[in-house]
Parts: sequence; structure tokens; C-alpha cells
Amino acid sequence: MIDRASILVIEDDDDIRSAIVSVINEISTVTCDVDQSEEGDEALQKILKGSYDLILTDIKLPKLEGDEIIMQARKNNIKTPFIVLSGYLGDSELREKLNIKDVYLLEKPLESDTLIRSISMLVEQLVNKQS
Repeated sequence: MIDRASILVIEDDDDIRSAIVSVINEISTVTCDVDQSEEGDEALQKILKGSYDLILTDIKLPKLEGDEIIMQARKNNIKTPFIVLSGYLGDSELREKLNIKDVYLLEKPLESDTLIRSISMLVEQLVNKQS
């Protein structure tokens, strides 16, 4: 059983990013090491160099958009689950592009309950997978 989870939060809005980090720290059943990034290119470098158990990303980001981060991660054989938080998920082309394994889509604005349930579910899956 794991007792730590490494999570990357990619969001360019400081308030939203802080709120997500707070939710993660409050609800997690394991200790979470939460890394943060506000720009897409910086986030991709962290993903390629690091090892995360879960990644939460916005789509619209400076320097490299969230969907491109996911595509680049998958091209580099990184299988980490992603939660995509975006107000642009009504775009059917984007939804189809992100219809890949272990990518979970959450529409903004979202209720904190939805975010809590989604993060809890994925962290629980991580705990069960590694026990």
C-alpha cells in the first residue's frame, strides 16, 4: 500500500491552482506531494523529468496547451492519469482528441464536490493498484 502520492497541478490561474491544491491536501487518504506549474512548457519538462502518480491540467495554458502536454506525455510513454479541467470541453473535436485511456474530463466551472470525488477516486485507485 502506498502512503504517498505525487501530484502535478497545471493551472495558470493562481486562485484556481491554490484551491485545487487545498482540496487535494484536505481530502487525500494518503500524503500528497503536490507540485505546481502555471505554464505548459514548464509542466511538460517536469512531467518528462519527474514521476507523478496523477496530473491535473487546464487546457488553455501559456506556452503549451494542456492537450499538447497530454499528447507529448503519451508519445514519451508516460502513462500517468490526467484529470483535465476546462471550460472548453463542449468542443467535440477537443473531446475526441482527449478520448484516450486514463484521461478524465471535468468541465469548468465545476463544483468542489465533483473535483473531490474525482481526485479521491483516482488516488484510491492508485492506493489499490500498488497494494
